[in-house]
Amino acid sequence: MAHKGYHNAEGRRIPGVTTITGRYGDKGALLWWANQVGLGEHESCDFQPVCPKCNRRKGLTQQEASRPAATMGTLAHDLIEQHIFHADGKEYTIDQSEFAHLTDDEYATSEQCAESFKTWFKNYDVQIVSTELGLVSEEYQFGGRLDATAMIGGKFVLLDWKTSKGIFESYISQLAGYVILLEENGQPQVQELHILRVSKDTGGFEHRMWPREKVQIAIDHFIHCRKLYEMDKKLKALLK
Repeated sequence: MAHKGYHNAEGRRIPGVTTITGRYGDKGALLWWANQVGLGEHESCDFQPVCPKCNRRKGLTQQEASRPAATMGTLAHDLIEQHIFHADGKEYTIDQSEFAHLTDDEYATSEQCAESFKTWFKNYDVQIVSTELGLVSEEYQFGGRLDATAMIGGKFVLLDWKTSKGIFESYISQLAGYVILLEENGQPQVQELHILRVSKDTGGFEHRMWPREKVQIAIDHFIHCRKLYEMDKKLKALLK
């Protein structure tokens, strides 16, 4: 859901978790994808209007290539959020007109992603504590909006869902930032961090969990990224 950014107690604008991790995140996957878009995944890609092996259209720009996958991912994410919000007793309406251009196959893929999530949700007996919780760290001067917190098996856990081709290091750093926000703002100590990934291409589902004691390196990494983010601004100021 859209929001107006984060501000500290003095009203000054501060960066968000994803802004910080995005600057120092995994560039390899993005570069690989850009290379595949430029070259095509198969020898036949650039020699016919539509490649029968990967459905890549000849002459597609990177922006055009990313749009269908992102749109399927957006729909899957919306369907998951709708399920989570309803479990939290909140209303969440999806504007179907935004996805009217999707093909039947693309729509089915998005629904399959969401159904995989719902199966996981039921099997783990997830009890939602909060959704879309926006918090600010006065100590480190950043903000963040968490997908959800929940109780699983008597443990207070952090949930974050992704629609992507894989789980990357920057995702762990992002969740570490959320742990800092929760614990600084008087929430219970996080005992587990869960990433729930749905594939925007195949409808596959992946669940990864890390105990709190295993992610101290990620917390340290995020804090360093936050410091570097501030140093970057000062470094750029030298060029003005």
